[in-house]
Amino acid sequence: MIKWGNCTITKRLEEDGKVHLFGTIDEIDKDFKGTAKIHWVSADPSVTIKVKIVEYDHLITEPKIEEDTNVADIVNHNSKIEYTAIAEGCLRRLQKGDIF
Repeated sequence: MIKWGNCTITKRLEEDGKVHLFGTIDEIDKDFKGTAKIHWVSADPSVTIKVKIVEYDHLITEPKIEEDTNVADIVNHNSKIEYTAIAEGCLRRLQKGDIF
């Protein structure tokens, strides 16, 4: 539910490769600026979809390339990161070029 209140994480537990978070909700605290946001998705594979996420960073690690700079020394070899995530099943309806 959006704008329900801020939640303070009170306990973090890892079991069998899963992370469990416990928290308390402060329904009075409506100051959402500057607070971290968490979004959860169902663990039920019948209502979710696996998606590939690709993130790009800068190709060059320096803000300015000098004349004597060896470009090979300032190339960011980790500028592309790919990973799989679980998303809400409604993403199945997206078509190439859709903006969401």
